[in-house]
Amino acid sequence: MKKILFCMMFCILQAYDIKENIIKTFKDEDIDVKVILVEKLNSGLGIAIIEQINGIQIPVFVTNDGHNVMGISEPLILSNQTYQDIMRSVYKKAMEHNKKHTDMLLMQKVNANMWITLNGDAKKASVYLVLDANCRYCKQEILKIEEMLKDYKEVKILFCGLLGADSLQKAAKVYKDITRLKNQNEKIDFLKSVFDSGFVVNEKIDTKTIESLSEIIIQAGVTGVPYIIIND
Repeated sequence: MKKILFCMMFCILQAYDIKENIIKTFKDEDIDVKVILVEKLNSGLGIAIIEQINGIQIPVFVTNDGHNVMGISEPLILSNQTYQDIMRSVYKKAMEHNKKHTDMLLMQKVNANMWITLNGDAKKASVYLVLDANCRYCKQEILKIEEMLKDYKEVKILFCGLLGADSLQKAAKVYKDITRLKNQNEKIDFLKSVFDSGFVVNEKIDTKTIESLSEIIIQAGVTGVPYIIIND
């Protein structure tokens, strides 16, 4: 019994040391992190989830002493199925956390007046779309807007300028011009036209609000558009 307790205590202390060593490894590079979990893959290598000060979690490979850390850009294919399952599980946990964290920050930090609201036919659930006028995949989403309105109580749209100065100008023009439209069908037609090649900004337009909005979006953890939130 004493031997079992000793082994359990040794494992706990060893896990604590690994986490502390991982934190120190990042600290040596002037990066502050928390270690959320560590999973052992084999006698020399493990996989961990570290959390940055902005709340975003990242899966990394670590040596089992915690002194060496290697980034993982995306799930790899490993020959050992057990290793593969562990890595996929850890990666999934990090990505699910990041999605919830980013969703929460967007809802908290973005001024409610910046969301362009379209009323749908359903009685519950809302969908939030973060779009850039120069993004072809965003155009695909906006072309499905009528179908979305059948399935959701409301569709809320946020235009940003993540793809450059032209995107900033187009987003600013969207917010300037859409205030003149009262009819929802007119708004839908206008939003679709924003993605046409003929939609250009020939006037001097203030983009400071869109620049600030885009910065909030980036800081929230959005790395690409379209970014979609479904709120049940």
